[in-house]
Amino acid sequence: NLRKEIPRLAKLEVAQTGRPIREMNAQLARLPEWFEYFGAVIRTQEGTVPPFLGSYINYVRRVPLGVCGLLTPWNHPMLIAIKKIAPAIATGNSIIVKPSEFAPVSVVELARICSESGLP
Repeated sequence: NLRKEIPRLAKLEVAQTGRPIREMNAQLARLPEWFEYFGAVIRTQEGTVPPFLGSYINYVRRVPLGVCGLLTPWNHPMLIAIKKIAPAIATGNSIIVKPSEFAPVSVVELARICSESGLP
């Protein structure tokens, strides 16, 4: 569970980026909300389209893009990774995450947590 791992992930972020632990605890405590938000958006999309004049059929067909390559920076590796991962997964895409070589540990740990939670 991501929520249970946040204190440990905050310590990893501090060790990698040098940011204050207080800042990381506050920032990472909000991470699960990104998954919750995009999960709710995808479940409640209404699918409206603007009307066209004439005899046209107008519709929106939403399909996944496929594989999304996501790059994360060194200064906020978990926050930026989650902001990219949550919408990509919610819309049915596969992802490849390439964390910064200067701060890879927390993002790799996130992958482990997601895998243990059943995310393919």
